[in-house]
Amino acid sequence: MQILTYNPRKKVDPKMCSKSFPLTIASLKLLIETLDLDELNSSYFLSLIEKYKQNKKNNYRLYDKNHTIQKNHPSSDQFTPVFPTAVAPDELLNTLTVASYNEIKKSKEIYEKIAQKIILLSKPMQAGTGSTIERKKYLSKILGISEESVTLGPKGADLYIDIEHEGKKHKANLAEIQIIRSINEALSKKWKKIIFHDIVGFETSKAVKDVWNKPSVFDLKKSYRQLIDLNSDSISYFGSTTQNNLPTIDEQGNLSLNRTAPGGHALFGIEALRAAIFDSTLLPSYNSGNDNNDCHLIGVVGNGEDLGSTPDPMIAGYMVSKNWAIVMITTEKTTVDLKGGQLAIVSNNQNNQNNQKEEYVTIIEQAQAKAQGEDALRLFEEIGLREGDKMAYFNTNVALFNYNILVPKIKALVAEIGESEFMNIITPDLIQNQKTQIDHDKVSRKYIQLEGAMGSVLLNLDRYWRKRYCAPLVNFINIEKEDRTKFFSPIKTAFDFFMLFHSDRFNFDQTSKRLINLRPNALPLVNLNNKFYAEVENVLNTFNNTSIIELDTLHLEGGGIVDFSNCKLCGYIKIDNRSSNAITLRDLQNHYFTYDQDLLVIKDMEIEIEEDGRIKILKMN
Repeated sequence: MQILTYNPRKKVDPKMCSKSFPLTIASLKLLIETLDLDELNSSYFLSLIEKYKQNKKNNYRLYDKNHTIQKNHPSSDQFTPVFPTAVAPDELLNTLTVASYNEIKKSKEIYEKIAQKIILLSKPMQAGTGSTIERKKYLSKILGISEESVTLGPKGADLYIDIEHEGKKHKANLAEIQIIRSINEALSKKWKKIIFHDIVGFETSKAVKDVWNKPSVFDLKKSYRQLIDLNSDSISYFGSTTQNNLPTIDEQGNLSLNRTAPGGHALFGIEALRAAIFDSTLLPSYNSGNDNNDCHLIGVVGNGEDLGSTPDPMIAGYMVSKNWAIVMITTEKTTVDLKGGQLAIVSNNQNNQNNQKEEYVTIIEQAQAKAQGEDALRLFEEIGLREGDKMAYFNTNVALFNYNILVPKIKALVAEIGESEFMNIITPDLIQNQKTQIDHDKVSRKYIQLEGAMGSVLLNLDRYWRKRYCAPLVNFINIEKEDRTKFFSPIKTAFDFFMLFHSDRFNFDQTSKRLINLRPNALPLVNLNNKFYAEVENVLNTFNNTSIIELDTLHLEGGGIVDFSNCKLCGYIKIDNRSSNAITLRDLQNHYFTYDQDLLVIKDMEIEIEEDGRIKILKMN
């Protein structure tokens, strides 16, 4: 639990942390100066504070298939009707401009040829260390140092796998592999050029810098930075953006430095849009003329630990062919996506200035559904998975920006309405993330972290654009289930890391440096309800030599530890370990169990382990 957090841009006097600051202009200026926030972070901070002061909330009301209002809600005008894509009427779905990746693949050669004129500005998000993946024990073993000496890098991107280059084996973390793959793709001329732009936080900036300064697998006498400098025609580096920690709101509603925290990945969406205004300083140089020989600059923001979070040449080439300014990548919702955001269409009863009903695209998050009650939350999770539902578009948090198209559009808009109003438009919907911590005086207190999501930034701009220009600015490319993991393989838990890089479910291709899903169209639904499994090393040990290629669902309950090593998990499995002892499945003896090449097969069964160690096994049909 974090006690004090200081921003490294400027060391903060600890006495400042014990003070509270009212929401006044003077206090805001003082805190910006105290934390030495740059222009991007300070403007973002001020916009979040303004949203907080206004106390504006999107009171969305979910509609189901029959388009009736959710039960137990008044039918007053204060609620805005919203239709998730899976249950939206056809006339509303026309609001959404979506291209299918399956259709794009049919013209593979055309779009790959266009990509050879594209400069890809790669901006992996590596700003946070992540609280859902514990890995100090794992990194201590990998690096050969004590746990106390471990410094965490970017969430998930500081995890290591074995790679091969020219017959030699190396250990590389995922941040390094992102660089290696980009160098390979740049030198193979799939793109006109690849340019790296790091997105880091105060806790991760040193770790990312260390990767760049590490001896490269291509030439151990040269670091990655030195190597790309020698190949600057094909790949180069364009600095970094740093996300600073921001003050939080204390229990009295005042600003506090007793806890500081980043404001979510909305900052990077705002940075990408501001780059269109200040392109001469915030973007690498490119030819933005109209000649057919000109290159195109495509920026992409995605999850730093996800090796699939950059587009392939087909996606980027298609975007250029359509003259699309902004693309959000989605995928079809599956059972593993119950908690994530999904696209929805808002049909607002309030008329706009043109005396027409307003319709626009938004993202519905779990918290918004939960605020409507248990029925709405259950509906939110089930939508898109029920028989008769249409496709539910799940947000992958990957966004592409075509600056050849975007720069003139944004500059023209800002010239008309001003930069201040532009910032008001793109400020994300506010997320008030409540956290509890033990402060330096040993007292437990609650703080509200003000945050925003990147998708909200882009869709707020799209909503305004639709009202002003009667046309969308944001379009979507949807990845079907069979190709999902090529572009969306985030590491949110320790089990994700095991599944992607240490199981028989995936294969890491040493040539392309990308993951191959050995069972496309499906991912296992896994709930390990025990903090023990938050640590990467614990998961790797308890799932050592475990086959999950045929696993559909794994539920672990009861709080007891279960060792799955040397087992083959198939179908639906539920284990309730109520004992205080760690149970090794391999040691269990039962006539239901069979063996497959020395692996104990656990298939379609529920296992109950009582407190006294008695075991009950129910074989499912």
